[in-house]
Amino acid sequence: MRVLSRLLKIIGIRKDQVKILCLGLDSVGKTTVIKAIRGQESMHHAPATTLESIAQSQQQEERNARDEDNSSEDSEAREQNVNPENQKDDTLTPPHTHTKRTGLASIVPTLGFQVEIFQRQNVQFTVFDMSGQGKYRDMWSFFFKDCMGVLYVIDSADRERISTVRDEIQQLTHNKDLRNKPFVFLCNKQDLPGVMSVEECVELIGLQDEQIEWHIIPTKAIENEGLNEATNWLVDRMLA
Repeated sequence: MRVLSRLLKIIGIRKDQVKILCLGLDSVGKTTVIKAIRGQESMHHAPATTLESIAQSQQQEERNARDEDNSSEDSEAREQNVNPENQKDDTLTPPHTHTKRTGLASIVPTLGFQVEIFQRQNVQFTVFDMSGQGKYRDMWSFFFKDCMGVLYVIDSADRERISTVRDEIQQLTHNKDLRNKPFVFLCNKQDLPGVMSVEECVELIGLQDEQIEWHIIPTKAIENEGLNEATNWLVDRMLA
């Protein structure tokens, strides 16, 4: 069976599938990284989802359930020749979200999360692009169990928030749902002046003390530099 499976993958009939969680603080270049990795491959883009839209969807379901109950009561009342009071229809309509995606320079910060699905070299990627804004970081944990690996983007030019990066990474690496999953860290924006080196990032974040499988790579996402190496390393570990 393994020989047949490998043969099917070689000739392109069967494809491996990977699910990657792309994390990092806001404005570090996560969406730029994903877009560069995706390149011109076939892709499906899901609209951005926010905590507000999730809450409104839940309210919609609750209101639908109440409407069904009211409808049932109205039917019973009509059978008994009783005129029920008019019900006011105040059902919420879920908001429609549209994200304009053009060149790298026009990318705007992700609110909530969005999903990119694309194919690269007979591997189907599902990448969850998670917002790094403070109020959205609580959403990250919803995806820990289902993801196969973590791609964490660091802004190597942002020295002021490196302590926040360290705290976030420590929470991730000590989470039981991520403990046995590979992490690749992108020391991004290496094209800017005065950035932190890979060695400096490792020391300031404390990666040398982490008991996980990890790799760190200097990258220039806007120039697609270092991203192939990072992607290949992560995919090899996820499919091992």
